[in-house]
Amino acid sequence: MEPCGGIGMHFRRCGFHVSAQEVARTGLFMALEIRIAKGGDATAIAHVHVESWRAAYQGLMPSEFLASLSVEDRIVFWERCLLDTPPTTFVALDRGNVVGWASCGPSRDDDGAGTGELMAINIRPSHWRSGVGRQLFNVVKKELAAFPILTLWVVQGNARAIQFYSAMGCHPDGATKSIRIANFEVSELRMRRRTT
Repeated sequence: MEPCGGIGMHFRRCGFHVSAQEVARTGLFMALEIRIAKGGDATAIAHVHVESWRAAYQGLMPSEFLASLSVEDRIVFWERCLLDTPPTTFVALDRGNVVGWASCGPSRDDDGAGTGELMAINIRPSHWRSGVGRQLFNVVKKELAAFPILTLWVVQGNARAIQFYSAMGCHPDGATKSIRIANFEVSELRMRRRTT
């Protein structure tokens, strides 16, 4: 990590710099590094994955399901996932600890030819509203710059996430779908924005 002038940040992978003004505006006073995830990050990503889902989906998914989420199962998933490309997964580290991650790549949608997709972004709840999500989103947007459009799917009713994506310039495009998770259905809506 190469800090820029004290509280500024430098993202080596993307050449992304955050000004002192952005730090002050977002309240982001941490030594944040964003880089591409490596195989050794699987355990840390799995912990953030489970912790963030349990907090973000309270009231949106059955509590029994959220309580049953297994870090061990997620570790196995992430060890396998990090071997595949795409997607590209980025991790955000605060003082060397993974506090968030985001995965992106070409769209998986049937109508998504030539479109990039933010497949997931998860932030440790202790770092919500700290600017970590904003910085990960911007790195993903830069990573997907070869695509004119970035899309993502968000659980309907997840007001916090929809508000965040709206603040990042995304808007619903009218597409919806229902996905099966364990023994229940979840409705999602698609949002999009230009990458430039």
